[in-house]
Amino acid sequence: MVKLWPDNAKLKIILWAFLCFTVVVLIYAIWFRFYESPPLTEEYAKSVGLSGEFQPYRAYFDKENWFLYPVFVVIIGIVMRFTWEPFQIAWRKSASMNEPVLRQYSGEVIEQSNVRAIVRSLEKYRIIALFLALSVSAVWSAIDTSKTREAFFANSYLEQISAIIEDPDFSVKWLFERVPENQNVQLPAPISQSIFTILLEIEQLFLIALGFLVLFQISIQTISFAMLEYLNLGGISSKVHLNSDSKSHDFGLGHWNRALDLAYWVISLGLCIALVSRFSQPNLDKDIGILMGGWALGALLFTPLIVTILGRRRWLHECTERLDKAGADDSEWGSFHKQKLWPMDPKRFDKVGIAIAVALYSAFAGIEAAKYMKLLGV
Repeated sequence: MVKLWPDNAKLKIILWAFLCFTVVVLIYAIWFRFYESPPLTEEYAKSVGLSGEFQPYRAYFDKENWFLYPVFVVIIGIVMRFTWEPFQIAWRKSASMNEPVLRQYSGEVIEQSNVRAIVRSLEKYRIIALFLALSVSAVWSAIDTSKTREAFFANSYLEQISAIIEDPDFSVKWLFERVPENQNVQLPAPISQSIFTILLEIEQLFLIALGFLVLFQISIQTISFAMLEYLNLGGISSKVHLNSDSKSHDFGLGHWNRALDLAYWVISLGLCIALVSRFSQPNLDKDIGILMGGWALGALLFTPLIVTILGRRRWLHECTERLDKAGADDSEWGSFHKQKLWPMDPKRFDKVGIAIAVALYSAFAGIEAAKYMKLLGV
């Protein structure tokens, strides 16, 4: 498993600690019997004066989006690795080819020590992205868990029940275990319930943060590469120099293409977590977490694609001008026209990864996948 997780020692420690934490939460849920359903049901909610549709109470093992957290941590660790390490390798290999595409801004071959400086600078940005992801996740979690907090702090038992009646579950189990004589006063949660809910919120906070880290780190890689000539990574002025005579017909960008293709395969794996979460909700259309997730996952799916296409269009224009100025002959232009810009070649098998990711995202967001597939030429 370790080899499938990030090489970065700090991130690896975070993942192991988080995995152990999720196992502790699982044991806690079993120890305090949160897998059992309390006796109070829909009939009770109606008897205390609530009207409308009532969802059935769901215990801990009724909600896959919670008890599968240890599995989610393993998956997110894999996604974190393969949306980062292959790009770091691509940086190094792109500068060490016979016709390197990663060069100094002047066009000269870039030294490997300078490439290592670029790679190290990206690692620093990745750590900054982790803290940003935690901050975004804190806001996200605060919004997504507002109903649960309302159940804990509402002024009356009736208000507590009203807050969670759309999705009554183990996080508010105490409200369904006994009826207070006076329903106009608050029914305080027992210590075991309060601790459990805090553990659950910490669990959610870190999983969402790691999900955002995936978005941020793949954005760092793709944007840095696409905007390289405008940046000064590692204190080095560098740029992408397309090879119009590449034998692999990919402008010499094969290492980056493979990293991007692999990223979409593992993003598809990560999207399975989102699907489990979506279909664990009783009311798919009203859940704020699903709505926010649609935007976040959309950004994860389309940011690297759009950034890559826009960057490569600019490089293609530069390559065309270079050939014009050099007075390229028919043979050189013929070789140029055989090159393909990822992901525009519809015959590439690796494009299946993008298609699967789009299909899974469409299932999550409840939208039609066909229009996106058509744009990709799938």
